[in-house]
Order: sequence, then C-alpha cells, then structure tokens
Amino acid sequence: MKMINNYLNSFENYLPEDSKDEVRAELESSIYEELDDMKEGLGRDLSQQEQETYLLKLGHPMRVASGYLPNQELINKDYFPAYKKALEISLTVVAIIILLTSIRLNFEDLSIMGFIFDVFWRVLDISIDVLVIVTFVFYALQKSNYDLNKLYSWSPKELTSSGKKVPLSRFDPFFEMMFEGLFLVFWNHLFYSEEILINVPFIGSEIMQNISLSTEWQSVHWIINGLVGASLLMNAFYFLVGHKNRWSIFINISNNFVSILVLIFIASFDQFILIESLNLNDVNWEKTVEAININIFIVLGFIGAVALWDIYADVKRLKGKLTKYKA
Repeated sequence: MKMINNYLNSFENYLPEDSKDEVRAELESSIYEELDDMKEGLGRDLSQQEQETYLLKLGHPMRVASGYLPNQELINKDYFPAYKKALEISLTVVAIIILLTSIRLNFEDLSIMGFIFDVFWRVLDISIDVLVIVTFVFYALQKSNYDLNKLYSWSPKELTSSGKKVPLSRFDPFFEMMFEGLFLVFWNHLFYSEEILINVPFIGSEIMQNISLSTEWQSVHWIINGLVGASLLMNAFYFLVGHKNRWSIFINISNNFVSILVLIFIASFDQFILIESLNLNDVNWEKTVEAININIFIVLGFIGAVALWDIYADVKRLKGKLTKYKA
C-alpha cells in the first residue's frame, strides 16, 4: 500500500528525531490493524479510493503527529491564567499612558473621531509589542519550569465576604518595579540629554528638538529619583517576600504622601519647559507650550490620583492588620 506508506513517511517528518521510529511503528501498527479489519469485512483488498477515504478520515499527518507530541500549547493551562492577568495589566497601563500622552489642546489637525482613531491605532500598534514581550516572558517561565506556587502566591487574608477576586501577591509589585525602572531611565535621560527625545505625534519631532526642561525641574531631580527608587526597593521587597508587613505599609504610605507634596510643588512651577529656538516660523509656540503644559498637568493629576488610591488601600490594609494584632 504505497499511499499508506507515503502517509507514514510524511507523518514521521513531523516528529522529533528521538521518537520517530517508536511513534511511527505505533501508528503503523494501528493503521494496518484497522485496514486488515476493513479488508476482512469486504473480503478483498482496499482500492486506491478507499485508502484515500480512510486517510482523509484519519486526518492531516501534521495534526495526527501533534497528538503524539508533549506540550503543544504555547502557554499551557497551568500558566495561562497568570499570563492572561499579566496581559490585562500590561495592556491597561499602556493604553492609559498612550491616552494621557495623546491628549491635545485642540483638534485643528484631526476631528474628534480622527483623534479617537489615532489613539486606537497607536494603542493597537504598541499592544502587539506588549503581547510579544509578555508571551515571551511566560514562555520562558514555562520552559524553565518556574515554580507555580511562586507565580500564584497569594494570602488567605485577602479573602472577603463579598467574594471579590483574590490578587496575586507578586504581580502588582512586579509590574510596578518594571514601570518604575523604565521611569527612572526616562526621567534621568531628560536631564542628561540636550533635548527632549519624545515622539509626540501632534507636536512633531522637529518642534520637540527645540524644547528643553526649565531649570525649576533641577530642584526635584534627585528628590524624585529618591522617591521612585525607594518605591522600587519596597516593591522588590514585596516581590521577594510575597506580602506586606506593617512597617513596609507605613513606609509606603509615607513615600506616597511625600510624593503628593512633590507633585503639588511641581504644579506650582512658573515654567515647565523652555523654547530653545524660534526658528520654526510656521509654529504657534504659544499654543504648543500650552498644549504641553496641559499634558503635564494631566499626568501630574493621574500620578497624584494613583498615589492617593495607594494610600487609601494601604490604610485599609493597615487597619486590618492592627485589628488582627490587637485580637
């Protein structure tokens, strides 16, 4: 049966070298056993058409071979829930950042719908990168057999009567560490480069090359480095230990409180940016500066809101710990 033999040869090419012979022999035995039963029932040899019908029913060689291969999922069922959660967090944060950095003072170049579609396509474009990175990270964790108990670490103390979802202890600090690290790189780059190297679509790179930070930012340069660095260290502690204790909560509340004071101080600056050159005559510098200032205020407000929420959550957590401690 030449067609059957050709099928087995093709099937074999989809198998890893170390198991080709064994798996082929197993399938070959199964196929010929079924074909012998069919021949016995018909009382004759199978025709070419009947062999073809049988093989079509059996399925594509690649599909059949996949049944003999281990772990055919890119992210298997054990890691997938955490993978899905990581994607949700990453995509949400990226979408918020893009939205905040895309807010315009006016819509002279784009209609409101045009602006919405512009933001949508930017989010979609960067989301592909996020998807690839998160998938790669979890694929690497899966391949290295990373301890699932560490990945899914949690605390029964987080259980509530409302039945809300229980957070994964290491997820939030991991993502906060990642974004704090990126922020420190970005923040210090602003002070050690000659120009603001940011791609702002509605302003343009040529304009951004003529803009620099005002000298007032120097007064908070190292303060912000210290606050973000302290937060990064605290999140590293949470990530390693898997939970917060009373002292770490106190420190985090203090850090957030000081951060809010610094944000208020920044908001009181006379100038956020300086125009290095007015050579671009077709640019309305007054509107450009106003647009950038509005974006800075929005970002400051967003960071302040996150810090306030973090304080609120820590105070609730601290009250719970003190109540249990007294009991």
